[in-house]
Amino acid sequence: MQQPLTSKPVRRGGAVPIVITVLGVVTILFIVALIGAGSPATFIAGAIPSTAALIVCLLCYRWLDRWEPEPIRLTVMALIWGGSAAVIFSFLVEMAIPASEFATTAIVAPIVEEFAKASVFVIVATGIRKRELTSLTDHIYYAGICALGFAFVENLGYFALSSSTGDFVAMVIVRTGFGVFGHPLYTTATAVGIWAWRTKGGLWKAAAGYIVACLLHGLWNGGPTLLADSLGLDDAGQLTAMILVYIVLFVPVFIGTITMTTRNRRNEYEAVRSQLPLMVEAGLVTPIEADMIADPRKRRAALAESGKYGRAAKRNQKRTITAVTEAALAQHRIAAGEGGPELVKRRDQLSEWLRSRPDKLGQRPLMPPLPPMQPPTAW
Repeated sequence: MQQPLTSKPVRRGGAVPIVITVLGVVTILFIVALIGAGSPATFIAGAIPSTAALIVCLLCYRWLDRWEPEPIRLTVMALIWGGSAAVIFSFLVEMAIPASEFATTAIVAPIVEEFAKASVFVIVATGIRKRELTSLTDHIYYAGICALGFAFVENLGYFALSSSTGDFVAMVIVRTGFGVFGHPLYTTATAVGIWAWRTKGGLWKAAAGYIVACLLHGLWNGGPTLLADSLGLDDAGQLTAMILVYIVLFVPVFIGTITMTTRNRRNEYEAVRSQLPLMVEAGLVTPIEADMIADPRKRRAALAESGKYGRAAKRNQKRTITAVTEAALAQHRIAAGEGGPELVKRRDQLSEWLRSRPDKLGQRPLMPPLPPMQPPTAW
């Protein structure tokens, strides 16, 4: 049984996430009230598929993040930031730029909205919060969560503007069907660029990721119209053109993104496994804990077993698993010459906490002390 810990690794982000979340919630409620006031019936009907799409996508991102889960407070902050600050900024800038409807949709909107969604990294990657960004998965996660908040509020607006049953059905198909992962997919390109910049250097990499995000967004917004015009299709043919653009362009991009994130998760898994023997030698974890953390099935079994002793015990077990995983990934990056002083500080902070835990699994305090082992200098 896991006893309550006397201390825990610091994963606080200060008051900033709380303030942003509270102000963002108020802003979203205000936006929703304005949207719903115009056409309450359509708004309520549109809220159903929008909410369903949001829940499904959030579950997918939480599954992606299950290896080293990000703090709930930062997840909520990113979601709220996307649905409030990013939406307000995009709306004001797009309204202020004079352009035709097509130019606004295909050029202005992608440039402005991708910048607005990427702004979440200004919040997440500053101060103590940047210690949470220890992997490519973390960057993709926060970009996707922010984009989901943006897409949810935007979808509500589009549904409220639908003037007929046909328009509403088309919105369901396009906004919560084909395009359900649209905004997260575009912003993923920016996230990859920012990750490459933060780990390898070169600001141009972040700029390149942002440009790719804008291009994908612009092709999705304007590609069907250009294709329909070139083929001489009528308004009804727009949907056919959209399906063609989706199949030819976005299905391969989507598959490629899934492949990249899956491979990255596997690499992170191998990185953690490679560090566990060193962590045992350094006294950070016990052999039993290392064996458990190295095997996802044993992780789940350990969490289920600790849950029999109450929420506090299960929370402590989760905390330990997360701390070990994060410390291992940090050390792997440091050994590869990546990261900076902040990453080293985070690694040392987690190492000290892990070493001083009173509740290590398999620990036998009544045994005579063993001769001290020299841990690797990296630890």
